[in-house]
Amino acid sequence: MLGKPPEPGPTSMTAFHTESGLSVAEIQDQRDRILASKIFSRSKRQSAFLDHVVNAELAGRADKLKEIALGIDVFEKDTSFNPGTDPIVRVEAARVRAKLREYYDEDGSADPIRIEIPKGHYVPLFSATNAHNEVQAAATLRRLTNRKSVVLLLAVSGIALLLLALVRYVPENNLVGSRIELPAAALEQIPRTERSIAVLPFRNRSALADDVYFVDGIHDDILTQLSKLSSLNKVISRTSMEQYRDSTKSIREIGAELGVVTVLEGSVQRAGDRVRITVQLINAVHDKHLWSETYDRELTTLNIFAIQSDIALSVSKALYTTLSQEDQKALNSIPTRNLQAYELYQQARQIRRTQGLGSQEDIPRLLQEATTLDPSFVLAYVDLARAYSDRFFTLERDPAHLELARNAVDKAFALSPSMPEVRIALADYYYKGSLDYARALEQLNFAIPQARSNSEAYAIRAFILRRRGDIEAAIPDLVRAIELDPGNFSPRYVLADTYAILGRYEQAIDLYNQSMELAPENFGLRILKAYAQLSLDVSSSEFTNFSRESSFAAYSGPATIRFRWEIAMFERDYELAMVTIDSSESEIVNMQFAFFPLDLMRGLTEFYLGEKSTATELFKSASSTLQRSMREIPDDPRIFSARSFALAGLGNREEAIEAASKAVDLYPVSSDAVDGPLYVLNFARTYAMLGERAAAIEKLSDLLARPSNWYVSPNVILRDPAFEELKEEPDFVQLIELYIDEY
Repeated sequence: MLGKPPEPGPTSMTAFHTESGLSVAEIQDQRDRILASKIFSRSKRQSAFLDHVVNAELAGRADKLKEIALGIDVFEKDTSFNPGTDPIVRVEAARVRAKLREYYDEDGSADPIRIEIPKGHYVPLFSATNAHNEVQAAATLRRLTNRKSVVLLLAVSGIALLLLALVRYVPENNLVGSRIELPAAALEQIPRTERSIAVLPFRNRSALADDVYFVDGIHDDILTQLSKLSSLNKVISRTSMEQYRDSTKSIREIGAELGVVTVLEGSVQRAGDRVRITVQLINAVHDKHLWSETYDRELTTLNIFAIQSDIALSVSKALYTTLSQEDQKALNSIPTRNLQAYELYQQARQIRRTQGLGSQEDIPRLLQEATTLDPSFVLAYVDLARAYSDRFFTLERDPAHLELARNAVDKAFALSPSMPEVRIALADYYYKGSLDYARALEQLNFAIPQARSNSEAYAIRAFILRRRGDIEAAIPDLVRAIELDPGNFSPRYVLADTYAILGRYEQAIDLYNQSMELAPENFGLRILKAYAQLSLDVSSSEFTNFSRESSFAAYSGPATIRFRWEIAMFERDYELAMVTIDSSESEIVNMQFAFFPLDLMRGLTEFYLGEKSTATELFKSASSTLQRSMREIPDDPRIFSARSFALAGLGNREEAIEAASKAVDLYPVSSDAVDGPLYVLNFARTYAMLGERAAAIEKLSDLLARPSNWYVSPNVILRDPAFEELKEEPDFVQLIELYIDEY
């Protein structure tokens, strides 16, 4: 076992009692029960950590539970150990906290004693699970008795008993790091939320089918208005409502699936210069009609926005909620008085809805035209900024796009600095443009209280928290995003990815399965699930089965080519790897975190196959291609990382190490805890190609000491052909054994 037990302190262990009256023997039994569980028994490092801190507290040595001392005593670091540069104690403590929550959600749900390690501390807390809850309930009753309020006493007694039952039997679904059971909307009902609403896609009653963008735009606007009302607890996002566009399900079924009390449905008819909007609000629990209205007006933006505001106000009244001054102000706002600008804006949003943000040239063109017609159209500037930010982040890292995003968001901010959409767009710019997490979070923390039902804002904040290394802190925002948008696979799979980063692969796989039920054609989800299964079980055959599916082979996009090639390499199926490369429609696999000329991929395939002479010519070709690309994009970490492989394959040691190091410097882990580790992993691969095994093992040790993305786990490293020769090294074997049970 790692580490050494603490020496007995001045407090006798046999006399030790916690404040709750637990004996040492009881706590030791609970500790042993936890360590013997399936959740801890396979995790040597976390078991050693938990065992040490519990023993230290029982021995009266809590003062020794400091980060430096734990690094030395538990993880066998020497006296030069520096927690500022080596986060192993903080990382393992976070993993222990997560495993404790998982244990008490599953195997230990009925245990009499709870052991916890508060976040930010290493001294454990012990409490009697049932006794603690009963004491709290009794204390509440005593306080009420002292007030001699018999009626209130009876009421709260019932509440106290109910709370006690809930604590005993209901999983802590809303706590950070707890096991999340969030089924796909089509599978099970989820709990209803008070003062909640879902708005079904409006029916297009117009003679022209092309008017769908106008109808969907009004639907979106009404959702936006409702999401700003502080009196509503939950407004389901548009993405989740799409599945009900042509649904034959009853209002009761829809309400139950989404966990809402009310459902709004309606239709829009546009004819010449007239518009008719019909809506009705229904109680989804009892299928009872609450309110309806038909608006028949002249087609002007003022009338459209007035109708939208009246609908939101009527919904609020029907739900017996009170509007704040901020709510009233939001309802009375008029985004634009120019009908043509409004229609251009809605057309751009329709492209975004159906084809993706920033993926089409038409989006910025339409929005530019809208702002030209109305230079005060704040929402058009907002969408324009987000379109350019997204293009820079995911498609083309062109500084011109970043400048255009900044110009648009600056104009929006100058016009309406307090509008939540403006703050979200500014956060998006800081996040995607410069990974400036502090400023991005500042903007989101301003916006979210004003738009509490904006699922996208919670998701963006979760993305940022993850990238800056606050992995567990992202979980509540992802849970909230799923609650607001249960039919959207995106926040669900990001939550799965988050669990995978924390090493909680079984939970990750459950959520990947849920995501795939919502998006069955999404191959990316299959890939992520395959990595999670491999991380859980080194002998997993998921890669083998998946890589040979004809449906996977039919796709030739860059992401599919890259992952299918990597999977084939992990399977040592070099023939399939070459077939995959040859199926690419482009000479360079160019994606967000990869820039691979096909000759580099061919060269690596031949290199690991053992055909070094053939690989050399391919590496020369790839190196030339990468040099040309470097002149065009001089500070792209992807290009430096890829070039380090080519140079290593050619035996150019110094240049290869310099290129790999440059990639890490350009995109450090400190800037992006999720994808930054990829460049450290590539650095380790470069060292391994050069035959510098000790340096490669050192890089891998750095990676495994902290939570990393799905491409960094002991089992994935074992399957990677880059590290095949490291298996001969005792230091490598010892490193892997620290993190998995069998090697």
